[in-house]
Amino acid sequence: MLDVVTKRVEIECIPDDIPDQFDVDVTELMIGTNIRVSDLPLKSGVRVLTAPEAVIAHVVGIREEAVAEAAPAAAEPEVAKKGKKEEAGATPAAAAPAEKGKKK
Repeated sequence: MLDVVTKRVEIECIPDDIPDQFDVDVTELMIGTNIRVSDLPLKSGVRVLTAPEAVIAHVVGIREEAVAEAAPAAAEPEVAKKGKKEEAGATPAAAAPAEKGKKK
């Protein structure tokens, strides 16, 4: 996924030379690679004031949300098991109402 880090670049030029946009080919970028300010194509008479090492965009891997959602679901059965151990250690009178509720 292409992640745009910097959306604005400060430049210095005469008003007629102000670019509307910078066109950069990102088709060859791989995960972990980036486009820096120094990589921007500039017309003559345009000087960039933003630091040349500033990252404009970089390619990152997509994190799967399904993996993150599965982790809490796996923790729920452990909590349920822990609750059952506590009920087993309780006195029979205290455990009886809880067991009655489970049968319904």
